[in-house]
Amino acid sequence: MSTRNADGLRRLAVTGRWGCVVAAAVLVAATWAHIWTQPIRELVAPLGFVSLDHVAAWQFALVRVIACGATAAAAASLLGLAACFRAMSTDDPFPATAAALPRFASTVLVALLVSAVTAPLSSLVLSAGADPGQGRVVVTLGANHAFALLATVAFYALARLVREAARIERENAEFV
Repeated sequence: MSTRNADGLRRLAVTGRWGCVVAAAVLVAATWAHIWTQPIRELVAPLGFVSLDHVAAWQFALVRVIACGATAAAAASLLGLAACFRAMSTDDPFPATAAALPRFASTVLVALLVSAVTAPLSSLVLSAGADPGQGRVVVTLGANHAFALLATVAFYALARLVREAARIERENAEFV
């Protein structure tokens, strides 16, 4: 790679890395502030509970903690992407990136799983103590979940491709 291209890649990688770190911090701060200050009725409205009279304070707090867990998992994915950018900024980016990409894909998969179980867990917590027939389990899976799963598979495939490129680069260096 030419020096000019390498310098451009490093600048892009450093910008991407710090952009991901800042985005993760802003995501956590803004979302957690929203989760803990929003009226609980508005927070749980998407779960479809008509009456929350049976719900104790500890249940509301636990639902807020569950919601924070989903945000933390998303922030971890951003930090995993920051690690990929950091790997790209090294002098030998192929091996470092090949190692960072599967870890990033794993953080996306964990964030997907945490997101998928947030609504069912929250609805179970809110159903505790409800009158018979009033409890519910809410499952929400949508296009965002499908997209995250496809992105995870794509990142695992990209990691294998980069790993193979690193192997070929090492092999070619041995001939020179």
